[in-house]
Amino acid sequence: MNMSSMLENLLVIGGLGFVFIVTNAVFLGILYFTQRKVNAIAKWPSVMGTVRKSTVEYRSSGDGGANYPVVHYSYQ
Repeated sequence: MNMSSMLENLLVIGGLGFVFIVTNAVFLGILYFTQRKVNAIAKWPSVMGTVRKSTVEYRSSGDGGANYPVVHYSYQ
């Protein structure tokens, strides 16, 4: 094995290692911020409620439209 092929192999392995580290850093960042959101949501207060009426409403827009839920609640 000559010196240039060893250098080429080292560059390929180093490049793959770098991509692996960057990808893991991105995933760890996503996990961190997702966990922060979950912890914040867990602190929201909860109340008992009853659905009084639910319908679907069509809303049009420039590129078509979509159905949206309309829900009326009563809370205790």
